Amino acid sequence: FQSITLAARARTAPETVVVGVFGDKQSVAPLDDRTKAALNGLGLLPAVQAALGRREATGEVGAVLEAFPNAPIAGPGAKASGKDAAPVTGRVLIVGLGPLADFEPNILRVAAAAAGRRLAAAKARSVHAEMDGPVLAAKADLSHAGSAFGEGLGLLGWSCDTFRGKATPDPKRSKLELRAGDGDFAAGVERGLALADSANYCRTLSQTPPNVATPLWMAAEAQKLGKRVGLSVRIIQ
Repeated sequence: FQSITLAARARTAPETVVVGVFGDKQSVAPLDDRTKAALNGLGLLPAVQAALGRREATGEVGAVLEAFPNAPIAGPGAKASGKDAAPVTGRVLIVGLGPLADFEPNILRVAAAAAGRRLAAAKARSVHAEMDGPVLAAKADLSHAGSAFGEGLGLLGWSCDTFRGKATPDPKRSKLELRAGDGDFAAGVERGLALADSANYCRTLSQTPPNVATPLWMAAEAQKLGKRVGLSVRIIQ
């Protein structure tokens, strides 16, 4: 991705919705009530339930199943009108979380990375992560789970095109707007994205050739970073 930003919940329907399901590699568990209610409110529940009835639906950790609403797909930024308006979200990614009894927040790093790869391949520009239901069903901490999800997606979004040669084709990565509600899970996602951004910054520095990343250049980068986050940086030569 060119960038990943966390946006507040809005009336504009996202292009893609991501939900999590539990399973034991043989069969997928029923959706939890919270997720069912959220999908029903978006008009996506029938499509998701139909997808969960397919043979490839196992709920294995990181396995991604796609569902497509039967209603016509509206363009990006379309808005629903009226209580019974047809869904405008064109794609639902159903990500496996493994057995409910074995769930821990770190599993969402794998789930987020798996979903992120599909989002990148589809060049998605907006996505809503509806993960509160499975996390609460597993009696896990929403904030920790959100942080893991944000880290997994954020780390996947790293790219280092600064030194790409003219002969290398432009990948034309999309900017992704992520929504995750307005509760503890969303707060965790924000923290996770920030941690991933920090790690990605270090990854970019490590990929910078030594003829560029001289001591003076690294010092200048430290000053830039300090100014960005409100820290005072003193360079001693």
